[in-house]
Amino acid sequence: MTEIQKPVIWTDEFNVPTPEALRSELVPESCEVFDELRKMLNGYSGMEERCRWYGDCWHWTLSYLLDEQAFMEPSEEWEPMALIIPAPEDVQLAMSIDPEFVASINTRRLKRGVREGLELGCKPFTTRWAVWSIPTPGLMTELAGLVKQKVAWLRSH
Repeated sequence: MTEIQKPVIWTDEFNVPTPEALRSELVPESCEVFDELRKMLNGYSGMEERCRWYGDCWHWTLSYLLDEQAFMEPSEEWEPMALIIPAPEDVQLAMSIDPEFVASINTRRLKRGVREGLELGCKPFTTRWAVWSIPTPGLMTELAGLVKQKVAWLRSH
């Protein structure tokens, strides 16, 4: 008799996980990145964290929405400012990108890895999401600066 495998928490569409449950499935090397991202994003006043399903591509994510975003465009489905994608072996940060925001920052001063992630969310690509894997602490520092700029930009618009 074959044993039925229990779905992995991250990919189980029908059961909303907690952030702690998502963290429990990460490899040890990814836990620190996950914790740092959560600390950074939850550190902003008015930031809301929710578990949200993003289909077969990103599965369960931690989604982050600023209070101000709720008033930008009325819609039933809000687009979060950022997502943590807790892939067990490759925690990633995704950030929704607006062309006006990208135009407002000096991308030449950013590290190559940050610029490449931003480019994924711009034309000619058909997505509005910039995505980064975070293999080094140096990249985390750069991304924290970019998130800070995005928060300031959203609050000024």
